[in-house]
Amino acid sequence: MSKLLKITGLIFLLLVYIGLIGLVYANHIIVHIILSVIILPILISRFTLNKVINEIKLILPFLGLMLVTYILMGVLGIKTTGAESGRERIMAYWLHYGGCRIILFINTLLYVQLIISYIRIEDIISLPYSMKYKKGIILGKALFRQAIEYVGELEFHLKLLPEYQIKHLSLSQWFKFKLQLTFAVIIMLLRESKTKGELIDNRIKHCFPSK
Repeated sequence: MSKLLKITGLIFLLLVYIGLIGLVYANHIIVHIILSVIILPILISRFTLNKVINEIKLILPFLGLMLVTYILMGVLGIKTTGAESGRERIMAYWLHYGGCRIILFINTLLYVQLIISYIRIEDIISLPYSMKYKKGIILGKALFRQAIEYVGELEFHLKLLPEYQIKHLSLSQWFKFKLQLTFAVIIMLLRESKTKGELIDNRIKHCFPSK
């Protein structure tokens, strides 16, 4: 019962975060920055600085794409509700809007990782649900943790490619490198999901035959 209350409490904290930070304070960049200052030290204490950096490395291509998109909207002078007239004001609006969304995206990823870190396998097993649903949660948690751990190794092997054997990468080379890193992680996770899924199925078959 206590484990169920623990998971319920963590889900409640996640919903509160989505409601307050994702909706009410979505356009308050100071709130997002303060939240980053609070979340980062806690997450680093739960894991390590390298793991947190690896997690951010995974999303760098998406962050870069988001930033370019918002800048283009400002350059093109796309007006929307809340944007004042004048090219400079429109650009300022999109930079502020984009900055809020980018920091929100990073904070959300880190916050979800923080919430997940407090959920143990024993907590998942104790849930009053069918084992096949628990399997999905366990597999997702394991793959997410493995993705963070393998980023550094995959990055090392990608840097051995001749095109990246230069001191300073151009912006396009850097973006291509980060994109390849992300694809490498996805391919690794697809392979590992099959292997780990079979291992979990085998464990369920022998340890939980009636479930």
